Amino acid sequence: MNSFNQEGEGTYISGFSNDLKVIEENYLEGNFNLILHLLTFIGGLAAMFYLNWIITLCILFASTFPILVSSFFGKKIMQNEQIVSSKNATFIELVKDLLTGFITIKSFNADSQVIEVFKKRNEEL
Repeated sequence: MNSFNQEGEGTYISGFSNDLKVIEENYLEGNFNLILHLLTFIGGLAAMFYLNWIITLCILFASTFPILVSSFFGKKIMQNEQIVSSKNATFIELVKDLLTGFITIKSFNADSQVIEVFKKRNEEL
């Protein structure tokens, strides 16, 4: 319960809206694609060994470099996704606060100030 009070509602709203889509795309679709590509790789590798095993070994050796590069960038992409998720939570919390205080904003004629804050946060995102 303390975690809910400390984090803010925007973090949880963001988790249910934006982060679930990212999880679906990266985890579920990724697993299906992994199985499909793994089966295709095994079939292709078997055909290559059947046709010429020396060239197949050379190709396998040469393909290790792109694998290492992609694993390096995968870590950076994961870090960037965490940053974007955090910024989304902050932005959604701002929008929730603005919508909650809509009547107060209108009663004090603070529309222009609120629009400027919203534009600034939107550009940061």
